[in-house]
Amino acid sequence: MAGEGRATPDLYRVLGVPADADQEQLRRAYRRALRRLHPDTRGAAGDTRPDAAAEAALAHVLHAYQVLRDPIRRAHYDAARAAARARPGGPRPRNRATPSATSAGREPRRAPRAEGRLVIRIGPLRIDLG
Repeated sequence: MAGEGRATPDLYRVLGVPADADQEQLRRAYRRALRRLHPDTRGAAGDTRPDAAAEAALAHVLHAYQVLRDPIRRAHYDAARAAARARPGGPRPRNRATPSATSAGREPRRAPRAEGRLVIRIGPLRIDLG
């Protein structure tokens, strides 16, 4: 959701809930944020023109709830968040193939793949589907 040069906001902070919030707390915070930011319910009567800041905030809320309501995606996010906090110097940029890396003749790094097996790595988390 965030641009390439900007840091991704903390999804718990976007919804205004603690990291140990249950599904009910997430749902309530999500609905409260929607009422506050949705173009149909904010502003004076007749003034429903969206501004860029409100649209960006609404997009962050939608993304945060989409990730945190799914237990698997939330576990991946929590693991990546914990790894970023434990790493000195803050989070590292994602490993993506950039035009400068490919034009220099280097191949982008890929996760090791065993014969007939799929290995997924997300921060310190390693999932072996085989």
